[in-house]
Amino acid sequence: MGKKKIKVIQFIHGLSMGGAETLVKDYVTLCSPDVEMVVVTLERPSKYANECIVRDASVRIISIPEYIGLDRWYLLMGRVLYHYNRKARKDAFIKALKRIIDEEKPDCIHVHLQILNYLLPIAETLKGIRLIYTCHNLPELMFVEGTEMLAARTLVKNNSLRLIAINNQMKYELDDMFGVTNTTTVRNGIDLKRFQNSIKKKETVRKELNIPAGFFVVGHIGRFTEQKNQCFLVDVFAEIKKLRGNAFLFMVGSGESKEKILDKLEELGLTEVCLCLENRGDIPDLLQAMDVFVFPSTFEGLGIVAVEAQAAGLRCIVSEAVPEDVFLTDHIAVCRLDEPASLWAKKALEEPFVGVNQTGKLSDYDMNEEIKYLEAIYKGEQ
Repeated sequence: MGKKKIKVIQFIHGLSMGGAETLVKDYVTLCSPDVEMVVVTLERPSKYANECIVRDASVRIISIPEYIGLDRWYLLMGRVLYHYNRKARKDAFIKALKRIIDEEKPDCIHVHLQILNYLLPIAETLKGIRLIYTCHNLPELMFVEGTEMLAARTLVKNNSLRLIAINNQMKYELDDMFGVTNTTTVRNGIDLKRFQNSIKKKETVRKELNIPAGFFVVGHIGRFTEQKNQCFLVDVFAEIKKLRGNAFLFMVGSGESKEKILDKLEELGLTEVCLCLENRGDIPDLLQAMDVFVFPSTFEGLGIVAVEAQAAGLRCIVSEAVPEDVFLTDHIAVCRLDEPASLWAKKALEEPFVGVNQTGKLSDYDMNEEIKYLEAIYKGEQ
């Protein structure tokens, strides 16, 4: 007899290019054949690279707005009325979610980001379904007092919601926060081969991107938000440019503060030596174009892109907010956010480069191994 196939719903806002969304993309495209994955989202279908990759892998995506038949006119009206009747909109989504769960009959529902509150009103109907939640950022930010905290506490108590941390310190914090002892750590792994064996070489990628030959490329990947601190990144780049005239800034990401950052680059006269891309599914190749990776986040649950950069062989300069769990090679160094941008710049150019002590190894973040452990959790074997 063959292995019994199980069905898992990955429940998430959408499949944009954030870290949690990319992780879900990897889960559903790299899982074993005996796990059927279905992605349920709160957003309409999109053309984000992550979503396209998932669809190309023949994984079903059920968009709740599409499922309940919201056409463009209704969606527009919904946005207009959103602030006036938020509860009615959410209630419609919860009812649709319940119908989807009833139709799909999953063995497990894996929830991501702050949407546990959508499960709370239908918690009684979820008995018998294994519920799992991954905390993708600092617990104190993900679980402020309110609906999400109430949902988490209730689901932990009544539905045996299993909590997953993305680093070991977070595991202890979640155990303490919810009075449990079974939180487990599943690392935000990466497909190491894609980063270590990129078929494209530095000069080839740079030529495709129209980055001038021979320039020193300062790289950054991350959503444009206050958390990712691109405003300070620009200050660091400006200092690097003073020390190395052929410096070039290459950023990948989108987000609410992007225009603000581009305006700052223009004010500093750096627009001509900057390239900013978004919605890319070829991150391993793009990393090949960089000489140093700068990641000055103000806080991080993990910072998986720092793992990706190390796997690509890049020198990495990160803030003290990045957990030590990702210190995996001798190519990573820490600068404090209260230190001047000029010090960051000197570290980025330092020869010989001195990194921090390693706390692990890249193979610890092999997604193929992490998925095996995650599948065991889905099956109730862990």
